[in-house]
Amino acid sequence: MRIAIMQPYAFPYLGYFQLARHADHFVLLDDVNYIKKGWINRNRIVTAQGEYLFTIPLVKPSQNKKINTLQLCDFKKNATALLHIARQSYKKMPYFDQGYSLLERCFAFDGELLADFISHSLGTYFSYLQIAASVHHSSVLDPQPQLTAQDRIIHLNKILDADTYLNLPGGQQLYDKASFAAEGLQLKFIDTSTPLNYQQPFGQRLNHMSIIDVTMCVSKADIQKELSAFRTLS
Repeated sequence: MRIAIMQPYAFPYLGYFQLARHADHFVLLDDVNYIKKGWINRNRIVTAQGEYLFTIPLVKPSQNKKINTLQLCDFKKNATALLHIARQSYKKMPYFDQGYSLLERCFAFDGELLADFISHSLGTYFSYLQIAASVHHSSVLDPQPQLTAQDRIIHLNKILDADTYLNLPGGQQLYDKASFAAEGLQLKFIDTSTPLNYQQPFGQRLNHMSIIDVTMCVSKADIQKELSAFRTLS
């Protein structure tokens, strides 16, 4: 049983989806503190001016608040603005219709919490890309956590009866294989170092853009082929 655990990110890059593609269960770590200027409510697309960093506005965000308590601010207004920017930027790309339709479905969300919006939008892309992992919220799986950091991750793996924990390359600085092995868990890191090569708007070549960029520019079949590649770091 393979488990992946990630903080909820708004419209993350393709590696996040590659991780989910190879997991049986995907846990959104939503009951940890929000990080300002991180990727929880921000991401990047391409515009005529180059890289564009967009933000999903929140009501009084604070690093003292848990992600699952954060409320969306002027959601519909800001959704309309981002849809407009996406249309202007990607309207000439070969898969604009599919990508834009997915984005519209994400922004059809009717709720107040950021974590729920991210769960909804990830579900939209998971369904489209036929990613079968079951999605959970850590705040539901383990509503009164006593553990933190690596110990919490190991505990969540045990709750879901995992034998393998999958993570992105950045986790190499956070987790110790020996500690996982002592608990009967394999620790594997997905190799995302080879970015998907595709044509972006305006002749740009910017790596690790939001899934919004990928689905506007690349066919579903080619995205799925890339997601299916299972390369691990030694």
